[in-house]
Amino acid sequence: MEGTNISNFTGESTSDHSYYGNGCPNAWGEHGEGGSTTACSTRIASTADGENQKNGTYYSFQASTSGSGAAVTTSNANSPDTFCPLGWQLPYSGTGGDYYDKSRSWNYLFGLYNIILNETTGVSARKITSFPFSYIKGGYFAWLPDLGGRVFALEATSHYYSSTSEKSNAYFTLSIWNVLPTHAVGGHDGKPLRCAVCFSIPFIDGTVEGTNVYQYRDEYISHDHSFYGNGCPNEWGTDGDGGSIVACQTRIVKTYDNEDQKNGTIYNTQGSTVGTGRAILTDNTDSPDTFCPLGWQLPYSGSGGDYYDKSKSWNYLFGRYSFSSLIYEKAMSYPFSYIQSGYYNWLEGRLFFQNSIGRYWASTISGEGAQYRLLVTGTDFSTNYNSLKSYGSNLRCIWKLASGCNNFVYAL
Repeated sequence: MEGTNISNFTGESTSDHSYYGNGCPNAWGEHGEGGSTTACSTRIASTADGENQKNGTYYSFQASTSGSGAAVTTSNANSPDTFCPLGWQLPYSGTGGDYYDKSRSWNYLFGLYNIILNETTGVSARKITSFPFSYIKGGYFAWLPDLGGRVFALEATSHYYSSTSEKSNAYFTLSIWNVLPTHAVGGHDGKPLRCAVCFSIPFIDGTVEGTNVYQYRDEYISHDHSFYGNGCPNEWGTDGDGGSIVACQTRIVKTYDNEDQKNGTIYNTQGSTVGTGRAILTDNTDSPDTFCPLGWQLPYSGSGGDYYDKSKSWNYLFGRYSFSSLIYEKAMSYPFSYIQSGYYNWLEGRLFFQNSIGRYWASTISGEGAQYRLLVTGTDFSTNYNSLKSYGSNLRCIWKLASGCNNFVYAL
């Protein structure tokens, strides 16, 4: 919140760190003593073509590579895993080998859009800070002890991860200041992520106005699916024939307190539980793993057992905030900021109820074919409804560390 100190801790490159906050716009300062230790009233930065985006979460290299980054010591070697949605990956970078040709490298991707690397005129920098790339100047978070845990260069520049190491404690990054994709920086700094799509599994992207977002129907809950797009606001329709098959101009939905948020990515159960959800058939059983950042988890839910008492359950969390009447207003306001982003139905291949209903997965399975979820509308709020596993809902993770675990919510 505005006025609070964000200088919480420092760390080394082998530690898993993430920072979610909104430090003030700043520069490096003389001799490195700059940076922001105070949070500002907004977390929003604008792209070059005027689209609002959140600063996002900053990850250390160890966290961005799912804990594998510190073990990679050879220059131009890729980490074996990265923290990206199923079917996505961090881009390749580097200065040698086939990094300029690999289909998911920055070099190959920018080549498709005629973006010149390392150019000094600023034209290419404006291209990648505009749609469809939409990079923002989100700065970075420094965990180094001598820098005191601060946000730097917010609204001035930003660096984005690749999966490619420069050595044991550094990695190659993309600088949007001058489109420099081979700049090596320390692995202890916290950078935002921007993943590239990998075509190994089905994926739908409806981000272009006028395009058809209906790609296929798939009733199998064993498949990993994700949908990233901006289908039009819609309702169920007569006998279920509604839903959106056309992308709209904006991907932004308002919270109850009027903050802009993106619709986000929508996952089916198999995707949200990192492939484990299909195997669970028993009601009120939690999946062993979920697609959340390191140190975070999907909330517990359900209708029995100790789900109402577990410290990472929705019920316990909302109890801490004294939710009673009109709780949907609180849930749709800061710091929870749930939005009515709709859901994707893979049986129909359509996006439903955007701007009227929000559905968010829990980690708790509701029998063989369903999973518990949170439901938020303009009049209702519930934490123990369930959805078919083949439906696509958003994720909202909570911090699972013992200290302060009930005070933070993270949106995917």
